[in-house]
Amino acid sequence: MTVPSTWTPSLPAPVADMLPEMPAAAQARLKALTRAVKEEAPGRYSISRSDAPTDDERRGLAARRKALQDAMQPGSREAIKDRLHGFAYGFGTLRALDRETFALTLTAMVQAVDHLPVEAVSRACLAWSKGLIRWANCRFPPDAPELARAAEEAFGQLRMEERELRIILSARLLPAPKPPPTQAERDKGAAEAEALIASIAEAGRRLDADLTAAASRGSQAEHLEHVRRFQAAEAERKARIAAQRSASATS
Repeated sequence: MTVPSTWTPSLPAPVADMLPEMPAAAQARLKALTRAVKEEAPGRYSISRSDAPTDDERRGLAARRKALQDAMQPGSREAIKDRLHGFAYGFGTLRALDRETFALTLTAMVQAVDHLPVEAVSRACLAWSKGLIRWANCRFPPDAPELARAAEEAFGQLRMEERELRIILSARLLPAPKPPPTQAERDKGAAEAEALIASIAEAGRRLDADLTAAASRGSQAEHLEHVRRFQAAEAERKARIAAQRSASATS
């Protein structure tokens, strides 16, 4: 028996409660923020204040993360079945099945993904209908394993986006880097460096002169001491000679 014609096909298109994709500009900004974040240690991140999101951006990112967290909660089996019913009925090959076979096929698909959020299942259905799943032939309906793989990939994308937002929002703000010096500041620094070099050179010359003078004074003092010792020794020698002569004269 075929599916009754009273069944209204539900095209595999976005549903009202699906989480909307971020606009292209917002996605580009998110990528820039992700690149700007640096990992300091496992689970600890930082970002320069100049690269960090503004207050308005931070509020928007926090709201997006909250929406993702809500969308990542496990879905009810009935909600998943409703999504897959419309998706499956969009394929002519499945619509041509008798009611019992269609129900068995739908049950197998539901069992393959009933542990996942409804958001992940909805995204997988939408990607399949648009032919965006590269490894699949999207002209034909997926079997249960293929649907599970597509939904797991969609769930992984949700987790990745939520993780990026969590890291950006928790990153420690670092001081903004100092701006490069102006030409006037560079000129002033160069002049100060030249003056410092000149003062060091002058101090070196003065030290050399002082050391030379000290060495000269030291040499003169040493020479005078040597002369005094020589004179004392000579006086002592002459005194001994005089004493010897005096002793000889009296003997």
